[in-house]
Amino acid sequence: LGIKALLTAQHYLTIGAPGTAKSMLAHDLALAFEVPYMRKLLGKDTPPEEMFGPYDLKAMKETGRLVRITSDRTAQKAVIQFWDEIFKSSSAIRNKQLTILNERFYDHGEEFYKVPLISVFAASNELPDDSEESGAFFDRFLIRRFVSYIKDPNEFVKMMRTTTYDQPKVMTEKELRDAIEEVQEIRIPQTVEEAYLDLRSTLDLEGVIVSDRRWKQTLDLLRASAWQDGRDTADTADMVILQHALWEDPSHVKPVLRAVLALASPVSHAVVDITDQLDEIEGQLREEVKLASVEGTEAARNQLREQGIEWFTKIEGLVRKLAELEEKVQADGRATSVVDEAMQRAEALTVLVGADAMKLSGYNKAKDKMKERVFGS
Repeated sequence: LGIKALLTAQHYLTIGAPGTAKSMLAHDLALAFEVPYMRKLLGKDTPPEEMFGPYDLKAMKETGRLVRITSDRTAQKAVIQFWDEIFKSSSAIRNKQLTILNERFYDHGEEFYKVPLISVFAASNELPDDSEESGAFFDRFLIRRFVSYIKDPNEFVKMMRTTTYDQPKVMTEKELRDAIEEVQEIRIPQTVEEAYLDLRSTLDLEGVIVSDRRWKQTLDLLRASAWQDGRDTADTADMVILQHALWEDPSHVKPVLRAVLALASPVSHAVVDITDQLDEIEGQLREEVKLASVEGTEAARNQLREQGIEWFTKIEGLVRKLAELEEKVQADGRATSVVDEAMQRAEALTVLVGADAMKLSGYNKAKDKMKERVFGS
């Protein structure tokens, strides 16, 4: 998604709790593309000087004009920028930020001049308030994504073991700008236009209204997806990325996801149904564990173990369905990453059921029992 933001010269917003690697994406992309990079933590008291550089008093005295001291780490010169806690920026800099986001111009007061910015990556621990200013910021980020802490035990261990890694160089700034121009040459066929009409109607019935400007901008995301695959024409499968671009309110996320996947990826749509069921099981598990803990009786613990067997059986059935979907995807010669992620989610939930409800000792025992029940010994 980060690379698609760059290839379309659009902006990318991540929303999630602290410690979910929101800043790492922009930092790694700046290193990979060898471009000037700026990172700023914003707050109500952030002065304009921190973002745009201090005034050059000597130059101002000599010229009688407002002059700032700028560098590759100020908003006027950085090509990739990371704005942390975007919705907490001070009113003193918000208008200038919006001008940079919208028009790629810096408002110097006396004049406007163009900035080399390609994309802003922003982060927030929370959604914006209902103010008009915050809404204007939110609207300018074409890609929006919620992030959370790692759930899968395998990925968690992998994260814990990671120390440092070499960041590969992808391309130079010139090569990136050339790629942005090439992306615009990707063709949008009539089949995609018809799918857009269907999706627009579906979302309208769900009460999700998307502006005409945003619909048009999202076509570039499809072009970027096709370009990355080496194709000169987009197709409906590229529409999967729209799940991150068409919602305005958190309540829209799930209906947008379902509507997009129904058109773009029936297999992914089926996987979403399965993960919803896994989420429901986890919610029931956590609630029952709390109740058993409060009661603290042997009868409550026995009831929890019996419930655990039922959950385990349900997960078994869902894993079987995932295995069937994986076979279908492999037969079609497509990537199995979506199914793999859901399978990992099922394994993680197996650990919770095994440890909290059935009192199995440890992750491997729970996972091995799952594999034995589903795939045979």
